[in-house]
Amino acid sequence: MTYRAYKKLKEMLTELEILENTSSCLDWDYDGDMPPDAEEFRLKQLSYLKGKRQDLVRKKSYIDAIDQILQGPAAITDGELIAVNILREEYYKNKQMPKSLILKQAELGASGHPSNNH
Repeated sequence: MTYRAYKKLKEMLTELEILENTSSCLDWDYDGDMPPDAEEFRLKQLSYLKGKRQDLVRKKSYIDAIDQILQGPAAITDGELIAVNILREEYYKNKQMPKSLILKQAELGASGHPSNNH
């Protein structure tokens, strides 16, 4: 494992966490007392964030960092090794799903939530 690969993966995972947390906040707001005419825009925001997340996990640099960590000398714990292997599996699963389907799923997922206004 190279330190550079580990640092790069950590940066990408931080960005993914920010995107996920932001989506969760918007989704929570969508389920709350959001004005009805804001619904369409909120769904677009959620879809956009999901798309950005997919773009990031589909980057070649993402899988390259994962592979470098897995191929290098074991300088990580068994738990970290398991987590990196899970990230690798998720990468290949995400690569198989068309991005258009992921974006539509994000829109439908949010609009399918029960809420006060919808």
